[in-house]
Amino acid sequence: YVQGLSEIYEGIEAQYRYYVTNSNLLTLANETITQLEAIEIAKAEANLFTEKYESILNKQEVELTDEDNVQELKREYEVLSALAKQKLGASIQEQIDALLAGLIQLKATVDNVTLVIDTLPLQADIKLSEEGEVLDARTLYDALPSELQQQVLNIQKLIDLEEILTNYKTEIEHITQIMDRLPTIDKVNAEDEVAVQGARMSYDSLPSGIDIPIAAYDKLVKLEEELSLLIGSFKESVLPVETAINNLPEVDLLTIEDIGLINATVAKYDLLNFNLKPYVTNYEKLQKLQKKASQL
Repeated sequence: YVQGLSEIYEGIEAQYRYYVTNSNLLTLANETITQLEAIEIAKAEANLFTEKYESILNKQEVELTDEDNVQELKREYEVLSALAKQKLGASIQEQIDALLAGLIQLKATVDNVTLVIDTLPLQADIKLSEEGEVLDARTLYDALPSELQQQVLNIQKLIDLEEILTNYKTEIEHITQIMDRLPTIDKVNAEDEVAVQGARMSYDSLPSGIDIPIAAYDKLVKLEEELSLLIGSFKESVLPVETAINNLPEVDLLTIEDIGLINATVAKYDLLNFNLKPYVTNYEKLQKLQKKASQL
């Protein structure tokens, strides 16, 4: 009706419109209709916006999987008319801000765990003494909800480091057992040389990231030092005695003139330290010669 009146009014020549004394009412009617139309449009916009994002707006806690929807929600809210925003109410802006703040917090949590894993040593550099850092990273990761754990893209590094440390522990258990089987310092003898050398080879083959207990390593070093002394003494003391015995005549060829040489060799043997005497491998020959000499 108003539109029809407006068309009639517009059809009047300009010089005659002056006589339409209540044209202001028509103008007011058009303005009112325009406002009403804007209100209806805003109401429709607000209803469509609410319907489209109702599931997100009603969420108590946001998830990272909601990020795209929340960002789209924010963009569409920003282009709404002032009337549409008024229809929605101020709380919508607060809800959107809260959702965005929740997303930022979730991303910060994931980023923190990612950074902690990134700062862990490389596989080639990890040491058993750094196990605490790896355990802390695992604790942080396990505390994340499953949907956030999927966002930690460097988790494989943590898994690989855990496997390496497990292998390190197995290696330490093995080398510790080897060390435990070695004799004590006061009971070591030259026959233990092979076992001590084997322990040294096992220790030297350990990855650089493994540190065996200091007491076990100290034992190995002291055993090596003691063996070095024993073998040195063996070469300096035992070998000359064995040579002297070898130079003696065989029992069936012994004569009374050889008794002085036998007594001299016995004297050399008696001068040996008691823990070196068992290493004189031909001592039985000397004993037989002594028996024969006594008969002569």
